[in-house]
Amino acid sequence: MPSSTTGVSPFYANKGYHPKMHLQVENNTQTVEVNSFVTDLRVVHNDLRKAIEDMQHCYQLSADKRRTPAPKIEVGNCVFILAKFIKSTWPTKKLAEKYLGPSKL
Repeated sequence: MPSSTTGVSPFYANKGYHPKMHLQVENNTQTVEVNSFVTDLRVVHNDLRKAIEDMQHCYQLSADKRRTPAPKIEVGNCVFILAKFIKSTWPTKKLAEKYLGPSKL
């Protein structure tokens, strides 16, 4: 089953050819054939790498549309502090406040 990102199956991505359902044994494998196979496999991997990078770029653009930049914090602003690592006097951590503040910087 082809991947939606690359358009090819994982087997094709790893081997450079589609799986065969019958067994064919060749005893005379020549170096030229092996070299061409390796070269073809490198081309396939480069194409797949490019397809994955293109899809990641598309996903990044889509995600960036929904993101907003972090607010600028300056001295004198009031902020809430995450109380996760601050020891409190509450009997259990579950009942303690999650945020402390607003506190002035």
